[in-house]
Amino acid sequence: VCVRLTAPGHQRCLDDDMPVTSLSKTSVNVVLTRPQPGLYVMDSLNSCIIMWDLKPYLGTVMAGCDGAWNRPRSMFVDEAGSFYVSESGKHCVSRYDGSAEHTVVAGNTRGSALSQLDTPAGIFVSVEGDIYIADIQNDRVTCWRLGNIVGELVAGGHGRG
Repeated sequence: VCVRLTAPGHQRCLDDDMPVTSLSKTSVNVVLTRPQPGLYVMDSLNSCIIMWDLKPYLGTVMAGCDGAWNRPRSMFVDEAGSFYVSESGKHCVSRYDGSAEHTVVAGNTRGSALSQLDTPAGIFVSVEGDIYIADIQNDRVTCWRLGNIVGELVAGGHGRG
């Protein structure tokens, strides 16, 4: 596993449980708090999710860094500790629950049908497991109910504005 450190072009290979001491400032996309002290940080340039402890200021790779995500834009961590990642390159949202596989839970092809996404970005997962997605190029927000393969229009979808 390689994580790009602060200096451009400088990389250091790490095992999944080895600490990360810094991140590329331009690649950090989303920062979310978790119940325990610390932060989850998405390093979108390297397609990694890193758990960043506030003391002693070290990060541990939690998911990704394996090339499986294609242009990740945003993430959400649910109460069970599963990571949801919006992938603008694959036009989908995938879930990583600690297993080796990433499961596509919304979209997977580019388009405007409610079974498709076009450059998904911000995501939110409700306690019930429903996934709300800001679908940028379709100018809409969709909700993908737990287990459904088609989303529902929540807002927008009628062009820009």
